[in-house]
Amino acid sequence: TLTIEGISKTFGGNEVVKPFSALVTRGERICVIGKNGVGKSTLVKMLAGEMQPDRGHVRWGHQAQVGYLPQDHAGVIRGGTTAFGWLREMEDKLSNEEISGLLGRMLFSGEERMKPTATLSGGETVRLLMAKLMLFKDNVLVLDEPTNHLDLQSIAALSEGLQRYEGTVICVTHDQELIREVGSRIWALHKGEPVLDFPGSFDEFVEKHPVGTTVEAVIESFSSHGAYAMAGPVRVYLPLRLMAEPAPRSAREMVKLGEARTVSVSSFRGFSACARASRSMPRPCPRRAADAHVPATGTPLRRRG
Repeated sequence: TLTIEGISKTFGGNEVVKPFSALVTRGERICVIGKNGVGKSTLVKMLAGEMQPDRGHVRWGHQAQVGYLPQDHAGVIRGGTTAFGWLREMEDKLSNEEISGLLGRMLFSGEERMKPTATLSGGETVRLLMAKLMLFKDNVLVLDEPTNHLDLQSIAALSEGLQRYEGTVICVTHDQELIREVGSRIWALHKGEPVLDFPGSFDEFVEKHPVGTTVEAVIESFSSHGAYAMAGPVRVYLPLRLMAEPAPRSAREMVKLGEARTVSVSSFRGFSACARASRSMPRPCPRRAADAHVPATGTPLRRRG
């Protein structure tokens, strides 16, 4: 159990997190959403004990074991060793097979497990930190932008793991599909307003707060270029109200099946759109998305001809 009692945080006279109180029970999966700079990371840092609130208190139950994944990974994993060796340092009682199994579950295969930590990519760093959290078997996970730098396959693995996880999850993310798949409760932040605590799924949240409300600004935080939504087998950046009809299968399902075929995206009446099937930000979009196409593995949309 987590009890939050009126916590707030101010920087330079700007109250980034307004007084916030909440009760979180075991097994809840909370997604923290909002635009960049509205205090999401500040909020979860206070919950994880990485930052002290100016006012109020954070009280974890005596059996809570909190695992924290920061948004900034710089310096978290030391150099001079390998992915396997770094994980071994965390727990030397595990067998080589157990460590290899952990790394394999986080998509480190074969020689990748012996890759020098100094050469790890951003996505590999996140996956190795997630393997560490799995190693310690914390019953609470506080994750700040865990999908940063991850490709589609890694995000799918993360989502499946969080859905099976029996503990409590508090996750900051801009990934709308992850929110839909994982979230059972929404904390929405909007600049200058208190945290909106919604007891339900993301779809229920959107239904309860339709386009035209102040919550629209929160919903449109899913990309630094505007809102994005699952529009068939690719992720498409576009205003939320212009979502296309969903296709039978998602990009993740296609990746699991090993497919890499070309799929079509309908015209969005002149609005620029970009397909995204990886965490890398798209290049500038064409003015029209009519007849655009993209492989399921994901590259920016290009018009035919």
